[in-house]
Amino acid sequence: MQHKVYSLFATNIGVFQIDIDCNKYLKIIEKEDYNLSDPNKSNLADISKNNKLFNNKKYKPLENKFKEALDMYAYKYLEYKCDLNISNSWSTRTKNKKESSLHNHSNSFLSGVFYLQEETSPIYFENFNKPLFNVPLQNPNIRNSQFYTLDTRPGLLLIFPSGTYHKILENKSNKTRYSIAFNVLPKGKIGSCDNELIL
Repeated sequence: MQHKVYSLFATNIGVFQIDIDCNKYLKIIEKEDYNLSDPNKSNLADISKNNKLFNNKKYKPLENKFKEALDMYAYKYLEYKCDLNISNSWSTRTKNKKESSLHNHSNSFLSGVFYLQEETSPIYFENFNKPLFNVPLQNPNIRNSQFYTLDTRPGLLLIFPSGTYHKILENKSNKTRYSIAFNVLPKGKIGSCDNELIL
């Protein structure tokens, strides 16, 4: 029999391997100033005070690489018909035994996260559109899971819709984990009639 399964309404996670000197950028972001991401929770990761890293020319080669990947994700795979603009860019610092809360990125269309080191703690994604029946799974996989964990590596860039819930899992290594993240907004006219916007 012929058969096919459509992954309808899937969350599209773009996975790119960026060819760049990760150690060079690791040394740069280690020198950024950091605050607790939530002052009321000391077990959480730190976030850079600067949320416009790409305004600094030392990050420009990295930003250009991210834009290449973003263009491929948006125009080749998803075939969007609007310009895109990186609106915010920051770094995270996750020390031993720390993690992030489960979160998504508000006021944003797409988000990206870039890894500079060998794996210290994976990224975890969770789907809050729960199925009506929680049936047991023979083999959890990318089509049937409500949560999914991706291992990280130097040069790995992930791009995903900003509404996707994700978190940094607990850093169980003795090394501090650093990553660079960014948000993306559409640029120009989007929507039509009563929901038209010019961004």
